[in-house]
Amino acid sequence: VNWKSHLCHGVNIGGKVNRNEFIALTSNQDVKTISTVIDIIGANNRSCLKIDREGGAAIKIVNLDATYLDKSVSISRKGSLNLKSANSKGTSVTYQAESGQYLLVMGAIPRIANKYNKLYILTRSTPVFNMNKTICGWKLVSEEISNKKYDEEVFNTKFELVGYVKNGDVTNIHFEFIGRFVDGYILYPHDCYESGEPIYISVENRNFKRFSKVGGFDLSFRLFDRTQQELSMSN
Repeated sequence: VNWKSHLCHGVNIGGKVNRNEFIALTSNQDVKTISTVIDIIGANNRSCLKIDREGGAAIKIVNLDATYLDKSVSISRKGSLNLKSANSKGTSVTYQAESGQYLLVMGAIPRIANKYNKLYILTRSTPVFNMNKTICGWKLVSEEISNKKYDEEVFNTKFELVGYVKNGDVTNIHFEFIGRFVDGYILYPHDCYESGEPIYISVENRNFKRFSKVGGFDLSFRLFDRTQQELSMSN
């Protein structure tokens, strides 16, 4: 379970469950725990997140009220799931099964239209590969101007801007860290970030790290459209 909320009743907060460890990043919220229940209380004494972590059973989300970028999600006390989007087209939700696991995918990877034409990108870029050695995007090689090297832009195969590369670090268009750009791949050596946020790693991806020489897991699925081999989800 990976839960991010940039705004929870007016304050920043985030939380995640990685295996049997619960990690909460809060500012001025109260964290209450009674027996197996954890409850995070935000402004106006309202519950942002309540989970029941009874031993040996699946984690139960009793209550959730959070937003991330332009999407919001809430779970009522009756168990109904409510999704909203600032986009007038609404929130796209898909239900997927992958390697015996189930996930709910909200919206799409953040992207914006680019200011270049297709030929400009293709003649000034290096390809970005996924673990199947398929080209999933392009990294525009930046030029040094007055001895200053600008951030390199990353585009998907539809030539939409999806991220940036600076000093080897890859971020999405909201400057959230994804991984490192190494030999045409977007990689990260561990299955969770330094913050403790878990990263979904498939069996195929573990084999990729084990048998290839690149030294990391392929995280291209977090920046480009997901494939049958990788789905952007959290443990």
